[in-house]
Amino acid sequence: MRSLVAAVVFLCIVPEGVNAQDSYLLSISITPQAHFVVTDPDGRKTGRDPRGAEKPWQGRPIREIPGASYATFSVGDAPTDYQADPRDLQFEFTYRVKTPDGVGDYGIEVIGFKIGEYRLYVDVDPKPNSNLKARKFARAGVIGENQTVSYVLRSVGSLKETGTLAKVASVITLQQDLSNCYKLELLGQRELYSDLSHRVDKFEKYLSHKDSLEARHELLKLKEKIDDVYKKSDKRVDKKKPMRREFISEDAYKILNEDISALLEQLPEHRKGKGWEREKNERKDKKEKRD
Repeated sequence: MRSLVAAVVFLCIVPEGVNAQDSYLLSISITPQAHFVVTDPDGRKTGRDPRGAEKPWQGRPIREIPGASYATFSVGDAPTDYQADPRDLQFEFTYRVKTPDGVGDYGIEVIGFKIGEYRLYVDVDPKPNSNLKARKFARAGVIGENQTVSYVLRSVGSLKETGTLAKVASVITLQQDLSNCYKLELLGQRELYSDLSHRVDKFEKYLSHKDSLEARHELLKLKEKIDDVYKKSDKRVDKKKPMRREFISEDAYKILNEDISALLEQLPEHRKGKGWEREKNERKDKKEKRD
């Protein structure tokens, strides 16, 4: 029976302000197509990086976190080349933190060694009979060879803040996810991909001109387009029937919306009042002169 989990991470974390008996167990797992590297609050890293490795499925080991390990296993016969089905591989990372030094933010860099979809699961579990809350996160993503997708797991082990798992989004991330979704046939057809790519390019253009107001406007228009196409997409399972010319799958919809939401949080919201209207008109005049 093949394993569908490609990587598992275990960290024991002592929460801030409590004793070691109330420690958290942090586990991170990812389905095939990628390795990952974990960065602790002190900037130390452990994991495997497939970039530049002779055999990408093995990856280049990184061992900076004391006591941490990241091993590669094979279900069944060990592959001698990457011809093996990546679903036969399993990666496991283990790490125990015995002091409060482990409390803080953890970075997770997913690194692809083959194009495909992945699922990232993060569980933060307290010991049995503890009053601390368990936290569970699941994220879907797409990735290509040598590409990266980064996440930040915030406030791990802290009693003062609620832990969150956030994707680190940029224009490059959005462009990369859009391209991979199209290549993996999670959205289509080419006319839609070209339209969405053009909208992302316009968003990037306004960002490069430091025009956050217009950049936000373009990003919202992109979201409206994606929402509209998704609502009209054919949800029928029967693939023998003709697909609509434009479609967006549920996975692509979630992935792209996650990027857009993260980018919107980085931009200032529209303001109201006479001052905002005056600034809006000034930006419009600058835009017309620039174009």
